Amino acid sequence: MTVKDRQQKQIKLIETEGARGKIVYEAGYHKQKPDVFLEFRNSAENGLGFPLPQGRVKLYRQAADRSPEFIGEDRISHTAKDGKVRLHTGQAFDITVDSGLADSSKTGRYEVESYVYEIRNAKETDAEILIRHSVHDRHWELVDSNFPAERRFDEVLIPAKAKAGEKTVVQFTIRFDRSETAPQEDGR
Repeated sequence: MTVKDRQQKQIKLIETEGARGKIVYEAGYHKQKPDVFLEFRNSAENGLGFPLPQGRVKLYRQAADRSPEFIGEDRISHTAKDGKVRLHTGQAFDITVDSGLADSSKTGRYEVESYVYEIRNAKETDAEILIRHSVHDRHWELVDSNFPAERRFDEVLIPAKAKAGEKTVVQFTIRFDRSETAPQEDGR
């Protein structure tokens, strides 16, 4: 390829067919349309398995008429063999999430907040949606959830299965310690 002075050309460096990955839906607080990600390991088993250069990745799938159908694009950083690749392909149109604060109360030094996420799956297949709820407080604990939940630093992570054509309700409760005896950010 010859590139003239100040000319830009887009060239295809790598192409693979049949690469395997997993679709991940992620919903956040007050975000009605979950983000859609394609995740896979850069391995030979998944149709790759060699160092990937930084750049733009375009994703296609085979349409019903067997023609390529563009489904999204994202950028990746340099990725080593067997490294994890996560590509944002857009937002779901057939899954919606309504979220909000369901209840709050204060007892002594504790404040308790309960949240609800209503997931509507209009797809013809079941889907797993990862609820990623940010918590902007230092001293808190997850005290209840109707789905298995994980506390990770400043967020609650809840993978919820949503059956095809149904509504799924995720509820959880967080307790905040607002006491003056709670350790301060500077360690006092």
